[in-house]
Amino acid sequence: MEIDEPLEFRLYASIHAEDANFMGKLYDVGPGGARQPVSAGYLKASHRTLIPEKSRPGIPVHDHTKEVPVKPGEITEYVIEFSAKSMVFQPGHKLELELTTMDYNVYHESLWSKVTSIGPLPNASVIEYKFYRDAKYRSHLLLPVIPETDPDQWLRPLGITIAGERGSKHRE
Repeated sequence: MEIDEPLEFRLYASIHAEDANFMGKLYDVGPGGARQPVSAGYLKASHRTLIPEKSRPGIPVHDHTKEVPVKPGEITEYVIEFSAKSMVFQPGHKLELELTTMDYNVYHESLWSKVTSIGPLPNASVIEYKFYRDAKYRSHLLLPVIPETDPDQWLRPLGITIAGERGSKHRE
């Protein structure tokens, strides 16, 4: 299976705070369970407002000029753009979507242990998240799938002619 850009995740969720973070990661999972990252998307809940005239399917454009607090407990749609990606998945592989609130990185551990170089720290407050995916709240990943093509139609290396002192040579 081949996917192409743009990728977008429409998530219906409620949080019990005025703001929170949503982070989604897409993985290619092989038959043995090994996960390879494919793409990721991030959105701060208070920056969820879309600019409709600039947005397109798969390419949401958010208005980051103002924060709009979340009404705690209210079910809200969050449109999260994932980084552009084009990939081919081999038979037997699966796609896995992981939702999280923080992007853990080993580098953060070194920052947290040094008072002189405190970087961005995670929020210490506890936030309750509820995700919805049913007939009324259709959370989904917009994932353009490219139809199977005949291998004879795939791109091939071009033949290159190199002119030399003793004539020309043809290479592929």
